[in-house]
Amino acid sequence: MSEFIKQTNETIAKQNLEAFIQSPALDRLAEMYGNNSLPETTAERIEALSKIAENYWDFRKGAERQEVDWSNEQLDQEGSEQWNAIFTAADELGLVKDSEPYL
Repeated sequence: MSEFIKQTNETIAKQNLEAFIQSPALDRLAEMYGNNSLPETTAERIEALSKIAENYWDFRKGAERQEVDWSNEQLDQEGSEQWNAIFTAADELGLVKDSEPYL
């Protein structure tokens, strides 16, 4: 791979990551968990989002998949307000529909 293509691919990857992390959809998801203002810098946003994920979305808490109680009340029901907000944000972030890789 030429150096130019490598640099171009790295630039595209960084731009895509930046766009994802700075997405208003992530702001709305963070608000659902009491974080009304994510930091502005990408690194700080990643740290804040990591803490939200650890506190609210990591149902395994270090356990093996088969050891998790999936009837946990933290899991919301399909069609609920929380469910709809999460899947709307996921759609906006490009995480719901099939897509082809750029390169």
